[in-house]
Amino acid sequence: MRDTVLELTDLQVEYGRVRAVQGLTLQVRRGQIVALLGPNGAGKSSTLRAISGVAPVRAGSIRTGGQDITRASAHEIVKAGIAHVPEGREIFTALTVRENLELGATTRGTTDQLDYVHTLFPRLAERRSQKAGTLSGGEQQMLAVGRALMSKPGILLLDEPSMGLAPIVIRELLARMKEIASEGLSILLVEQNAAVSLPLADHVYVMATGRLRASGEPGEFEDAAVLAATYLG
Repeated sequence: MRDTVLELTDLQVEYGRVRAVQGLTLQVRRGQIVALLGPNGAGKSSTLRAISGVAPVRAGSIRTGGQDITRASAHEIVKAGIAHVPEGREIFTALTVRENLELGATTRGTTDQLDYVHTLFPRLAERRSQKAGTLSGGEQQMLAVGRALMSKPGILLLDEPSMGLAPIVIRELLARMKEIASEGLSILLVEQNAAVSLPLADHVYVMATGRLRASGEPGEFEDAAVLAATYLG
């Protein structure tokens, strides 16, 4: 059995009186792509934000590589090997592609991942001196992923990477995700689009209204229409 690189146990996330995540337990193993599915407001993004140290954890625990990071700072969590690509990408549009990538390497103090990122996404190499805000949506998503990879993480948190992208761009991006997982990097993929994530995933968790509603192998959810009608709203 592959090593567990991320483990959430009875995780609860609250914003004031609003409980966004209620008792979520899940695991991600080395080299595994785990899909976390659910409708808007299910608590998926709040889960990723809690893992990366930018959302308040009310109770439960978050562990990576046997280390408890439940109360760690965002900076410490990146150093522990977790990188987060948020919904909306959040790249620095006024900076160049190269400058955005270099910022991703800040915690490591070295840009030795740059060649790897350029090999994975050749268009980032071609546009290294271009302002990030002038890139296409697909290129910006590649940049957001590449920036996260610059920290040489053990697990990548991806929040709605297919949002707003053309199908051909989605296929290219997800092919790269499959490639990096085959090299041992783990991915926790948050998506509303089950048709995108199911063919990619090794394991699936489904959330609704802050709670875990189902989990299993992708084949158990292969009828995306039934999945959507039952869980995704």
